Amino acid sequence: LRLERFSHAEVEAVLEGHCQNLAQGGEAVLKSDSRSRVTAVRIGSHRVVVKEVTKTGLGRTLADVFRGSPGRRAWVAGHGLRARGIGAATPFAFLESRSLGVPRSSLVILEDLRPWCPAHELVPERGPALSRMLLSLLKDLHRHGIVHGDLQAPHIFVDPRPNASPNPRLIDLEGVRFTRRLSRRQRIQALAELNASIPDDLIPNAERLASFWHYTRRLPFTGILGG
Repeated sequence: LRLERFSHAEVEAVLEGHCQNLAQGGEAVLKSDSRSRVTAVRIGSHRVVVKEVTKTGLGRTLADVFRGSPGRRAWVAGHGLRARGIGAATPFAFLESRSLGVPRSSLVILEDLRPWCPAHELVPERGPALSRMLLSLLKDLHRHGIVHGDLQAPHIFVDPRPNASPNPRLIDLEGVRFTRRLSRRQRIQALAELNASIPDDLIPNAERLASFWHYTRRLPFTGILGG
């Protein structure tokens, strides 16, 4: 599937660019390991990132029959988040190949969010603003029953300019799930993952505690913190 404004010819050009980048190496290859291959491609006015998940195994393959390929899940997640007013890299297209109904490979073409940067790379002076942004993001995700799957600072992009947009945007979307209601364990895990991924000098402990207090005031852990 693809967005109407992203033509079939552009999809083909992006795929060719992705393959060339992997063959040539260099700065356009953002990641290439046993889990995934990610490259940056520019086609006309579009600056995109291609993410191809390569980690396989019998269990993952069988699970993908029911939950969809990583490329398909990232497509659904990106548009599902945006429909709920939560920032995410725009998915332009996804592709998958199947054999006897079983997904064998897939990739997703996403908006390249740079020159925005991952949240943990902000300068300490932006720490208070970042704390407010992350608090708002967490409340929005959990109020809508959304599990990101790997909610860490490297997967949250923010505008590094002073007085810039206060709305962070998510990447690494294939693990996103939309539920009716999050469990305590899911909420605590997301809070712990995000907290552990932020450098100590960026958000001091006192600010972290204040943010957690505000979070629990809006979304109480009934039975844990007494509501």
